[in-house]
Amino acid sequence: MHKPYFRKAPRMTTLLVLFLVLAASVFLLEATRFYAEKPHAALMRDAAGRAEACYAALKDARIKAGYPIDPLDDPNQTGMVGQEFTEITTSLGNLEAKRSTANPNCAAMIADYLVQAGVESGDTVCLNLSGSFPSLNIASLCALDAIGARAIAIHSIGASSYGANLPNFAYLDMERVLLSKKLITNHSRWYSLGGSRDLGVDMLDPELARAIGRRAEAAGILPISCETSEESLLAREDIYLKESGGIDNVSCFINVGGNVFAFFGGDDLIDAPNGLIRKPFRNMEHRGLIPWFLDQDVPVIHLLEMKSLLPSAGIPFDPVPMQKAGEGDVYYELRYRTPLVLLLAAAGLTAAVFFLKKARGSAP
Repeated sequence: MHKPYFRKAPRMTTLLVLFLVLAASVFLLEATRFYAEKPHAALMRDAAGRAEACYAALKDARIKAGYPIDPLDDPNQTGMVGQEFTEITTSLGNLEAKRSTANPNCAAMIADYLVQAGVESGDTVCLNLSGSFPSLNIASLCALDAIGARAIAIHSIGASSYGANLPNFAYLDMERVLLSKKLITNHSRWYSLGGSRDLGVDMLDPELARAIGRRAEAAGILPISCETSEESLLAREDIYLKESGGIDNVSCFINVGGNVFAFFGGDDLIDAPNGLIRKPFRNMEHRGLIPWFLDQDVPVIHLLEMKSLLPSAGIPFDPVPMQKAGEGDVYYELRYRTPLVLLLAAAGLTAAVFFLKKARGSAP
């Protein structure tokens, strides 16, 4: 009457032994993981070194332009932190986030994302840049320069608090400095006013933003001037398509900051994942540049929520003192010991074959 139980017992014992072997193998693999430099760490350090040189040059240029550095707002004296409010400020910004992005190793993080996205020398990458995060804009350009990729970059002048909101030293002025010193190759080729409806209407002095735009046009930067934000969105999409020769030629899209065109004002701006996004995410509203690229199988690098993004990439949030280029966990990854993986796989397979044969042999 109890024979079925005894018939199953050897098989249950076999399964239990195999489970224990598997659990022990997994524990051993996890316990022996180690940190090693990423295969493209040299490229990442190249990008960070470029960013560090850019920030140093901009610090000098800022002081010469008559904007001293506030030691309370910018304790690391990077020179990349703007003022709380100016005539071209569009919205509130997070001071700690702005300080954190002045870390040159952010360029290494972006280079890492680009490599993961499959971007190589000669590839085309589209960028939607914001005056709110000038350090990240420059870090993105430096990462592309290090790889040898080509940027199709559009920039909006308006900036949130502590961004590139110095009227006589706005973000496009920063790019001019870096180009004159041959510190960057890629740069913005189009601009818009930014702010509400992309017309600068929420700035204290929209005319001042237009004056910045005229300086940009004198340097060869083309304006995006539309009556509605819908037209501005379509104008951006049209630029990306025409300049790349078609969406199939775009290897990646980088969005910096909370520009309205990222999700065209939708709730996704808050809920969207940060960092490298490969596929449309759950409940994504299909409006704005990020969904537009994702829906066409173009990977996206979304850079906005610094408090969570930077630590997850191995970069400290709001550090004092500031890291130097080439330092930090961002250049390292956890790896398994390959010989041990092969040994445990072979041992597990041998054990499985042995116990299965034994179980079959013991069956009546």
